[in-house]
Amino acid sequence: MTSRGRRQAGAMLVAGLLAAGLPACAPVLLGRNRADAAVPPERRAEGVSLQDEAIERIALELIEERFPKDVHVNVASFNRIALLTGEVPGPNEREEIAALVQSIEGVRQVFNELVAAPVSTLTARAVDRHLTARVKARFLDAGRFRAVHVRVLTEAGIVYLMGLVTSQEAKDAADLAARTPDVKSVARVFELLDAPATRATPEK
Repeated sequence: MTSRGRRQAGAMLVAGLLAAGLPACAPVLLGRNRADAAVPPERRAEGVSLQDEAIERIALELIEERFPKDVHVNVASFNRIALLTGEVPGPNEREEIAALVQSIEGVRQVFNELVAAPVSTLTARAVDRHLTARVKARFLDAGRFRAVHVRVLTEAGIVYLMGLVTSQEAKDAADLAARTPDVKSVARVFELLDAPATRATPEK
């Protein structure tokens, strides 16, 4: 199947899942900076994880077609909220990529953390992957919450945390990540299960 065909198939999947009447979600918190065993491992509504996979696949194909070189972009979607990290040549590319992802059917919101900088090296990316693994290991060792509820991504030493969590889980996850050696900073991209219906202002 061609890239265009795969993208169309993914778009049809997203549209079909949306048509199934999946419920809307809670507000998003973006900030820098022992789970109950009865809690189910998947907090997203049924079918949303498939939407997230389709969004990530379509986004990467769109970006690759539009910018075949000189960019390094990671796309993570959780509960149909997309997080963009990586490096691009300048502000124009940064905004265009965000617009491409926002145009994908089903995407609720885009957090654009792309930076104008030279593309990272394979060595730097390997270091980031190792740091992600160390943060996940700390989550498991601490046992303050179910690690499956928090998605961890690292770019240039900045750890990004995504997921549907309680306020306490968000605090614990951010604290554990921040205390991991070599982590430069922590960015929280959480939806809070116990938050009011207004979105928090990003902390600097």
